[in-house]
Amino acid sequence: MTTLQLKYEKLDSSARKEVEDFIDFLLTKKKKKPFNLAEYKKRIMDIPTWTDEDVEKFEENTRHLKSWKIEEW
Repeated sequence: MTTLQLKYEKLDSSARKEVEDFIDFLLTKKKKKPFNLAEYKKRIMDIPTWTDEDVEKFEENTRHLKSWKIEEW
């Protein structure tokens, strides 16, 4: 039995599940498909954008938040 197997055997079922999930994660990273520039460009173009009006609402809310006075104790 290897050192890794001995250590694994000492873990409770919850910790073993965590180890197995991590191994699965590492394996999925290894199986990643090659980068596809055309697909990437299409996905980028589908990202919604904010209008100037949307941005103004955020800026207005920021101004309101900055104007709040924090109560002193």
